Amino acid sequence: MKVAGARRTVTNRDKAHCGREQALAAAVATLNGPQRDLFQHVGRCLCEAYGDDAGTASRQATFLVPVGPHGVRVTTCAVGDTEALVELYTWLADGVELTPSVTRYLLEKNACLRFGSLGIDADGDVLLADSLFAEHLNAVVLARHIELLGATANEVERELAELYV
Repeated sequence: MKVAGARRTVTNRDKAHCGREQALAAAVATLNGPQRDLFQHVGRCLCEAYGDDAGTASRQATFLVPVGPHGVRVTTCAVGDTEALVELYTWLADGVELTPSVTRYLLEKNACLRFGSLGIDADGDVLLADSLFAEHLNAVVLARHIELLGATANEVERELAELYV
């Protein structure tokens, strides 16, 4: 197995993942109790819904599920000291210039969405995001939201390519 960046072959798979697992453990340790518990529940739901394709956890305590044009990221967010919610998001329209007509399209498309929202992050990149309360979370609900975000991201990217590229 090749380790990106290290430019060496690792023959022991356990050691190859050790650094990533330590970084993830450090990121998870910074979460408050409800957020940490929900993050662990999200991991179990993803495994139940997707099996081996559950996605990988990053150093930011975020799972990446390979659905849609750029994957869907799944993480948790603290809501005060005693609550947490699940955040799902994906970037789209990579490299699309935010002209007035593109911005208008995104606003009109956003008004038609029945879940989630289109937005522009601090870097000027377009994203599609949604959230779930912890009490509504199970593997079926999480997988359905991920699939809907991926399908919507595909649709928006296709329409943007047809209209503005």
